[in-house]
Amino acid sequence: MTAGSGTDTVGASGVVFGYAGFLIARGFFTRNIGALLIGVVVALLFGGALAADLVPQTGISWEDHLFGGLGGILAARLLSDGRGAKTAIAPRAT
Repeated sequence: MTAGSGTDTVGASGVVFGYAGFLIARGFFTRNIGALLIGVVVALLFGGALAADLVPQTGISWEDHLFGGLGGILAARLLSDGRGAKTAIAPRAT
């Protein structure tokens, strides 16, 4: 557990931050224009909340938000097949 001693982490905000992080990062790893556009929209609509909730506040588990977001980015990386970053080069006919 990454939260301080004597604290409880309850709720689904870590999952929400994980999904937002996944959507934002997915386009970068897959190099898909549709996924990139979705990531930009999510970052624009949800980016302020993502940044504001990482500032420590009494009663709010910023650690849950941070590691949820990092988990989403990691999931986007692990679930990308890597084909988007590579381009196939066909051999020349001689």
